[in-house]
Amino acid sequence: MDQVLSDLAQLLDRPETHRMVLNGYAGEYSLGITRCENGPGGYGFLLRVRDDAPPDLPTAVRIAGREIPLKVQKGFVAPRPL
Repeated sequence: MDQVLSDLAQLLDRPETHRMVLNGYAGEYSLGITRCENGPGGYGFLLRVRDDAPPDLPTAVRIAGREIPLKVQKGFVAPRPL
C-alpha cells in the first residue's frame, strides 16, 4: 500500500481528525479517502453528509503539518439495520 494512503488511513482512526473535519457538524456522516489531484500523493478525504449539513464545512484540514484536501458530498443517508 502507498505510504501516503497508509498515513491517511491511520488519521481516519483518530477522533481528533473527525472533529477537525466535521467543524461542529453533528449529523450523520461518512468519512473516507478519495483520489484528489492536489492532495498528498494524489489523495484527500471525502466527507459525505446529509443534505441539511451547513455550507461552512472545511475544504481542507491541516494535520501533522500536512494540508489535506477535503471533498464534501451532500446527500448521505446512513444505512439502517435490516
